[in-house]
Amino acid sequence: MLPRLVWFLTYPTRVTTFYQNEEAFSDYCGRAAALASMLPGPLDALSSDLDFVGMQVILRHGARTTACDLSCVHPIRSPSNLSSCHLKPMGGVDWSEGSAAIPKQYHNTYGTEPALESTCVKGQLLDEAVDQFRALADKLTQSYLSKLPQKEELRSKVQLFSVDVERMMASLILLQHFLFGASSAGLVVETQPADIDPWHMSATCPRGQQAKARKSAVAMENARRHPDFLAKWRSLAGAEFTHDTWDCLEVALCTNQSFLQLPPQLQPDSDLFHEALKISAAMVQASYLQDVFEYTLLAAPALLEMRDYAEKQALGKVPPLSLRVVGDTMIVPLLLGLQAWDGAWPHYAEALVLEVYRSKEPVRKTKVRLLRRGEAVLACQEDGHRGLCAIEDLLPQNIVQLQDPVRYAHQCELDAKEPVVLKAGEPVMQVLSSGGVALLIALAFLAGHCHGRRSSDLVLAIRIPLLSSTCSADMR
Repeated sequence: MLPRLVWFLTYPTRVTTFYQNEEAFSDYCGRAAALASMLPGPLDALSSDLDFVGMQVILRHGARTTACDLSCVHPIRSPSNLSSCHLKPMGGVDWSEGSAAIPKQYHNTYGTEPALESTCVKGQLLDEAVDQFRALADKLTQSYLSKLPQKEELRSKVQLFSVDVERMMASLILLQHFLFGASSAGLVVETQPADIDPWHMSATCPRGQQAKARKSAVAMENARRHPDFLAKWRSLAGAEFTHDTWDCLEVALCTNQSFLQLPPQLQPDSDLFHEALKISAAMVQASYLQDVFEYTLLAAPALLEMRDYAEKQALGKVPPLSLRVVGDTMIVPLLLGLQAWDGAWPHYAEALVLEVYRSKEPVRKTKVRLLRRGEAVLACQEDGHRGLCAIEDLLPQNIVQLQDPVRYAHQCELDAKEPVVLKAGEPVMQVLSSGGVALLIALAFLAGHCHGRRSSDLVLAIRIPLLSSTCSADMR
C-alpha cells in the first residue's frame, strides 16, 4: 500500500519564529501574568483615524483534569483537587446573586436546556480555572470593555458561544460571572451538538475527519524514533509513553501535583521530564504539520464565520463583544488556516483576540487586527499599524475560496487530487520534527531558498507512511 501524500514543508506561514522543544509548551499553565499580557488593548488610543467598534475573543477552557483515561505513571495517586462535578461550588465563588446554570440555545436544533449537568466527566475544570478567568476578566475589562461602543449595555449585548462540552461551558460561565456579576438572568449560551459543531473540528468534511482520526498514529510514529527514551520511560514510569502522556505531565505541573503526583525520577526538574516534553512537542507538531491542508479544511467554516461576524460587528448588526470558548485542538487548526501557527501549544485560558475597527469618513472601511499572546500575528500593515488588515485580507485566499459549498465539498472528498498550493512570495516553513531524514532537510533548504521569488506557484509533496489512529485527543 502506497504511503499517503502529505503537505508538510509547504506550510505557508505569516510567522517568523517557530517554537520547538519545551518552548512549545511555554506558559501552558495559564498563570495570571501570561493571561494579562494577552490583552494589550485596542489601537484607537493611538490613531485618530479608526473607531474601535467590536471584538471577538476565542478562548481555550481553563485548567482541567486529564482529558481521557491515561496511565502516565503507575501507580497513579487518586485525584484530590476536584471541587465538584458542578460549577456552582467551585473555588468559593459566591453565586448568591444568581444561578450558574445559564440556558444553552442549540442553533436550529433541540431548543433550550440547562448549560451544565451534575455528572462527572473526564476533563473536569479544576480550582485553578477560577483564578484564571478572574484574572482574564479583570484585564479584559481594564483594556477593552470600556472602549467598546454601547459599553453600558454590554451585559445584554454580548454573544456567548461555547462548544457543548462541560469544561468549555463552565469556563464561559466563569468568565461572564467575573465580567458581569453573578446574575445570569437573560443570558443564553449559543452552541451546537458537539458532533456537528465546526468550532469543535466537527465540520462535515471526510478528508479532514480522516486526518483527525490518524493524529495519534502520526504522533506515535514520531515517538518511535526515540527507542532508548521509550524504554527508559517504561522502566521508570511503569507505563507506556503515548501521544497523550504530556497531558499528564502538564496537569501535574500546573496543579503542583495536587491532582497527579509524579514519582521522584519524573519530577519537573528531572532530565527525563524535560526530554519527555521535548519529544512530545515534536510529536504534537508533526501530527498537525503533516496534515495542514486537512486541518485547514476543518477550520475553514469557523474562520469564515469569524470573518462574517466581524463585518456585521463593523456595521452594528450584531453585539460588539463576542466570547467563544473552544478547545486547544480547535485553536491550532484556526491558526494553521490563518497561516499563523508558531508551533506554540495554546495554554489554559489562552485568548485569540480579533479587534474590529471602522475607518472614519469619508470612506468607511472595516479593518481588523488579530492578536495572540498580545502580539499581532498577521502580516498586514494598514495605516502604519503592524498587523492591521483590511477585512478582505484577514483570511488567506485558499480559505476564502472554500466559502463556495460546491468547492468545499469537492476539496473534502477523500480522493480529491487538488493539493495545497503555496503562492509565490509566501514564506515556506523550514521546520522539521525531531528525527527528520536528510531528504527532508534538503527539501526544506530548497524550499526556503525559493522564499520571495516571483516564480510560479510552489508545490512540494512528500510521502510519509502513517498508521491508523487509536485515541481521542481531539476532545482536549
